[in-house]
Amino acid sequence: MHAVSVRLEPHEGSAVKSTVRAARSGHQRRRRQLVGAMIVGLAAALTVSGCAAGQVSQTADQVAAIDGANATIGDIGIRNALLQTPDGPKWTAGSDVTLSFWLTNDGTTADMLSQVSTAGAQSVEVSGTASVAGQSRKEFGADSEVTVTVKGLTADLTYGQSLPLTFVFAKAGQVSTDVPVQVPAERTGVRETVHIQPTEPGSVWGDEGQAHGTGETSAAAETSETAPASTSPAQSSALESSVTTSG
Repeated sequence: MHAVSVRLEPHEGSAVKSTVRAARSGHQRRRRQLVGAMIVGLAAALTVSGCAAGQVSQTADQVAAIDGANATIGDIGIRNALLQTPDGPKWTAGSDVTLSFWLTNDGTTADMLSQVSTAGAQSVEVSGTASVAGQSRKEFGADSEVTVTVKGLTADLTYGQSLPLTFVFAKAGQVSTDVPVQVPAERTGVRETVHIQPTEPGSVWGDEGQAHGTGETSAAAETSETAPASTSPAQSSALESSVTTSG
């Protein structure tokens, strides 16, 4: 029998290739970890910004586009509360003023306005059934079935001024708010027209400026008449020669 010897030669570059593959796999693994971390961070940032947007929104400082006062106590809301517009420029002390507003009830049971009070009048009178059913609203005013009248103001009230009022409800409790005097929809009374910018005259200087300009022109004319005529150098030399010869 013949012995057969087999010699295994290592493949050239196999160790290098293994090293390269290991380096590539490590790089890809680190890259996937980095991408994953970036995705998690982005999701967290979006979540935090979303929560912040809910707390500090663009409408947080906006107010209602109505003139009246608003207040809320429990399920009861007072909306667009206004004191009646006076016939003249103001309500004088001792006047009776009707209050207009809406009551809203977001609850499931009815509630009743039992009392309204203020330190700026002798009393406040509530006439009619001042209850509002659950999940509904009710109007209070001069033309409604329920009226609230402020009796005997202690001081004058004009446009832009408010009266502090406290509303007391049977179930919801009490809430206070400043109710303003309603501004009239149209201008009332005879008022003098005021010209903010006066009309400009035809001349910038006016009549005084025209007279001033005329005076300057006359003065210039008189100066030209009285001033001696100027002589040229040749005429001056001839004059000096004639004086020397005659001497």
